[in-house]
Amino acid sequence: MRTPEEEWNVILGEYKPPHLSNSRATEEMWQLLSAAHNNPTFRALYPSISTWSLTVSDADSFADIKDELPAVSAASGEYRVLAWPYREGVCLFLTSDPTSTFVVLAGLG
Repeated sequence: MRTPEEEWNVILGEYKPPHLSNSRATEEMWQLLSAAHNNPTFRALYPSISTWSLTVSDADSFADIKDELPAVSAASGEYRVLAWPYREGVCLFLTSDPTSTFVVLAGLG
C-alpha cells in the first residue's frame, strides 16, 4: 500500500513534461496536478485520475471511500470543479487558473 505522497509521486511522474501530442498527459493536467500537490490539504489525500479529471480521497481504495467527491477536470486551458453526481454541463466553478480550483474545493469541505 502506497502513502498519499508516494501515490502523488507516481502520478506526477506519469504526467510530467514533455507531453506527447494526443496523450492524456497534457500541459493542463500537469498544471492541475502540480497545483493540487502544492496545496498541503490535497497533498495529504490520495489522488486518482480518470480520463481528464482528478479526484482525491482519504482512502487508498475505492471500496473504502464513503462519500462521492467532487472532481476537477482539465482541458483546453479550462479547469472545472464538478460535483457528484457528474452531469454533463453542470459545473460548480470554471477558471483558467488551476490553483484557484483547490481554493474552491477546500471551501466545499
